[in-house]
Amino acid sequence: MHTKKVFLYFVSVGILFGCSDSKRRLNQSEINQSSPVVEYEVVEDKAQLAAIYELPHMKEWYQKRVLPPKFDFEIDLNNKSYIELLLLQNEVYARNGYLFMDAALRGHFNQFKWYQPVFDVPDFKVQLSRQESDFVNKVLRLKKEKFRNQFIDAGGYKLINPEFVFNRIQFDTVRPELMQKFNKLNFAIVPAAREQLFYVYDENQYQYIPNFYTTDLYLQLMHKYMSSLLQSVEETKMIKLVSGLIEKLNSKASKALSVEGDPEVLKAVAWANTYLSIALTNLTAEEVTVNPAMKQYYSEELVKIQHASGMGSVFLGDRFIDYSQFKPVGNYVKNDTLARYFRCIKWLNTAAFGDSDLHFMAASLTALWINDDIELKSEFERLNNIIGAFAGDEDGASVFMIMGILKELGITTTAGLSVENLSKIRGLVDARKVDRIKPKGSDQLRKFKVFFLAGRYTFDSEILIRLVNVADFKPKRPFPKGLDVMAALGSNEARNILINSYQEARNWPEYTDTLKAITNRFSQFKNWNSSIYNKTMECINALNTQDSSYPLFMQTPFWARKSLNTSLAAWTELKHDLTLYTEHPYAAEAGQGGGPPPPTHLSYVEPNKRFWEKAVELLNYQLTVLRKLDMINEEQLTLGQDIKEKGIFLLNICEKELARIPLTNSDFSELTWMGGTIEQLTFRTIHTDHLPEREKQIALTTDVYSYQTRVLQEALGLADEIYVIAEINGYPYITKGAVFSYYEFTSPIRLTDEDWQRKLPTGQGFERPKWMMDIVVDTPSLKSKPSYSF
Repeated sequence: MHTKKVFLYFVSVGILFGCSDSKRRLNQSEINQSSPVVEYEVVEDKAQLAAIYELPHMKEWYQKRVLPPKFDFEIDLNNKSYIELLLLQNEVYARNGYLFMDAALRGHFNQFKWYQPVFDVPDFKVQLSRQESDFVNKVLRLKKEKFRNQFIDAGGYKLINPEFVFNRIQFDTVRPELMQKFNKLNFAIVPAAREQLFYVYDENQYQYIPNFYTTDLYLQLMHKYMSSLLQSVEETKMIKLVSGLIEKLNSKASKALSVEGDPEVLKAVAWANTYLSIALTNLTAEEVTVNPAMKQYYSEELVKIQHASGMGSVFLGDRFIDYSQFKPVGNYVKNDTLARYFRCIKWLNTAAFGDSDLHFMAASLTALWINDDIELKSEFERLNNIIGAFAGDEDGASVFMIMGILKELGITTTAGLSVENLSKIRGLVDARKVDRIKPKGSDQLRKFKVFFLAGRYTFDSEILIRLVNVADFKPKRPFPKGLDVMAALGSNEARNILINSYQEARNWPEYTDTLKAITNRFSQFKNWNSSIYNKTMECINALNTQDSSYPLFMQTPFWARKSLNTSLAAWTELKHDLTLYTEHPYAAEAGQGGGPPPPTHLSYVEPNKRFWEKAVELLNYQLTVLRKLDMINEEQLTLGQDIKEKGIFLLNICEKELARIPLTNSDFSELTWMGGTIEQLTFRTIHTDHLPEREKQIALTTDVYSYQTRVLQEALGLADEIYVIAEINGYPYITKGAVFSYYEFTSPIRLTDEDWQRKLPTGQGFERPKWMMDIVVDTPSLKSKPSYSF
């Protein structure tokens, strides 16, 4: 038999991604030459193919061979689209037993009964007749002549031409609204109300839709891991530590009450004893005996804390303290123990020793009692170190600060707390306190205060409070926006939205200059490795960086908005996890088996290299810090290492994509199951093999700022789907992934996750930020054509 070897091109288009200038105009001559993917032979007859169908395993699988109908070689090709030509070209191979490993082509031809591809025949080569070979070459020439332009110019940005995305055939239809986004952005977000992000990848797995693994998916896993670590530390370490510390301190205060001495000192002792007793009762739910003169204060405070309502405290001498903040939120509603712990810590870091001499004496006595007891001092320092590891340094005057000053001054007894020395101590405290997150409004808000545990400084809280203006009778900007944080940390798109879309300077002309000043300041920020909070913020902020090596769809301001949505959602989760310890700014008035192997399930990783690098760094940092503090057990350590290992793998895939190194079958195999892997890792964070009721959806909320009687809530809704035209090993595909949905609104009450989840389905009063509307398409999800098996 005379044969002639030629090369089969089943896809004749490759797309180049990167370009040095993200706004470079189209270059009409920039065409990637196609690559040969399989050999075929030109033969006079096809007896060999007929013989193959007689092989036992072929006859077992295809009980009867179905011959294809006659092919029209004279079909008019001139008005055919690129996809139509592609299918005609590949139909020739399909008719001759070619087994497509591409799921889109496999799925398309599987609808025909005659498609019976050859499998498990190692030396099999496609055989084409001369007429078939000539037809294929004719189609290839026509495709090259008619479809030279593989790119489009979308407002000055170079993007892939969606007409060349051949796996469009994989879907029942691509609605016009979605095609418009593909032409303008090369991607779109579709509201999908998925309870978990990984559910999208479960569906992709069964339908062979190419995966788009988002940074959102991995951030959600890291959030669950961080949340579980913190809850474990609190339940196994912190509650016991705080309980023992307060009990011992309160015992010292009670003993001091029984010793005769200076009446003013005894009043301060009684006040401190009551303060500590309130904390202890909040934690244990057990009543504590206090000085009869303080009984009423003790009872009143407990009632207001328990009901989480009301403003102002006679006992604390603070008319601005807001008791709604004692409402347990986030993880702290999971059980009574955590709820009690929440109220106790909230009391210790928000109920201040006021500016009166009595209150400052009480704070100094508390510091003295701790310094006087080596074990107590060690426990207090450990408590501060643990909170600091998670949330950072104290912001403001604290008992811990007074402890250091007492030691410097050599004051070791109550006798040393003379009026003169107290004045000296107070002066030193006032000089040393940082107090970077200053409340705005009435001067009364800035009165001298000392906290048992000062709230922890976070630079994002400072950004929020600096970007509000409530000085006038009619506030010019009473509430900040989450975008303020991202803009101050360098996001040009966040700044663009704030200045040009929201026009924040319209009501407050100084807004632009204020934002510029704080952006300049934080451009020099280097203190990322000081706490888990800061390191997480560095990872989140990496999402908003752009790089000329990134693919075309990531070079536009529209992708910058997708990144903003992700970063704000991840920031919301971080604030949610550490809400108890960070200082809140505020203002006030004043599978298949057998038969042909399954097709290759393609996947693509969102190639934000800087994010993946920082995510791996963050996990390393968490594990190192928590091991040093003995705050992590072997099971948690192993889980963290497993999560990090997946992060390293995703980083490696990202690097291959950016370097245009083809992914291997092994890469695709591991990526195929990545959604399920992340699902299982998520289950491990909550110690279960299924999602309990409270964990069934990702929707959550947290308050980040308050003004007057309203709070600013940041929230996550249910997961959306994202469709991205991405290049996989040189060819463009419609890929599908999952992303967060982010919300921001003010509320008259602080909402728990459960409150928010009940409100979310109604949709009333909760809209996505308007800046997201350019990339969101309110259209049904793409439905894949069924059956990729045989």
